[in-house]
Amino acid sequence: MRPAFAPSPVLAGGSSLKLAGGRRGLNSLSMTNKVFVAGGTGKVGRIVVKRLLEEDWKVVAIARNETSDIARELASMGAEVRKGDVCDLEGLKECMKGCEYVVSLVGCSPPRFVKISDLWSDPRKDANHPANVQYQGVKNLLEASKTENVKKFVRLTGLAVGASPWNPVSILFSLLLSFSTYWNRKGEMLLRESGVDYSIIRPGGLKDVPRAREGTDKLFLASEAWGDKTPPFTTGISRADVADLCCLSLTDKRLSRATLRVNRMRPPTADNNYFEDPQAKSTWEELLDTVEPDKKPLEEVDYTLPVGLAATAVAGVLGIVVGWVAKLALSLFG
Repeated sequence: MRPAFAPSPVLAGGSSLKLAGGRRGLNSLSMTNKVFVAGGTGKVGRIVVKRLLEEDWKVVAIARNETSDIARELASMGAEVRKGDVCDLEGLKECMKGCEYVVSLVGCSPPRFVKISDLWSDPRKDANHPANVQYQGVKNLLEASKTENVKKFVRLTGLAVGASPWNPVSILFSLLLSFSTYWNRKGEMLLRESGVDYSIIRPGGLKDVPRAREGTDKLFLASEAWGDKTPPFTTGISRADVADLCCLSLTDKRLSRATLRVNRMRPPTADNNYFEDPQAKSTWEELLDTVEPDKKPLEEVDYTLPVGLAATAVAGVLGIVVGWVAKLALSLFG
């Protein structure tokens, strides 16, 4: 059975190649195609590694602990697992040797919640801080890829990166998750300015559900170049669908230098507020001809002002509640 992500990859010359038995494969350029996967031990990462190996790619995955159960699972699939950390530049250079493609799926796992000490401490001292993983980690991956003349860099971030810093979701992520959206955006800026061919994928909430094509749901894809057209945050998307798009992005020229906002659209019913978007389809292949490359640099935005105002408002409400409770206590027991 043909993997979902390989119906018709477009290769460097605009052509598509077939493997034996009529299957179209991502790995038809040479016998030496090797892809470096950072974040391969995560939920999406494991699916990506499995899909690439099914298409006969040579996969190198890094793990902080190469003897962990998940690392052993990747190795049992056929991946080469090397001990590495995106925060260690020299180690990355060694691990990436011989790789022509990079897929970065790194994120803070478990989520790194904000701490009071963040007000005065250096985030670089916390290996799991978004500043290290989602910004410095991407910077290190790009630096390491220079020595290998990497052909394509695929990066997975999140739908909130393209939202306004005043969006409630952006404010919530900043307040609770150590400004993760800000650091993801900084990492995207580095990649887009690097000169390396790239695809950036921003999915909505990731879910362990079947692919859209296996049910009645539809996939939504919007190019960053389209402007403000953004999928809703509410529906979420299958990790398997996102993994398929990551794999497609490695060789499909329609996804070159493009930032993609993706989500899943559920059928509208009387019980929900969803709408039928005519651009939503069952498979990625039906959507790729609509993709447009990025037209301008990604601008830096200020996340501190919205967060500061939100924190002040919360503190004010808490102050009112505490004052009311104190007055009530005095009236009862004073």
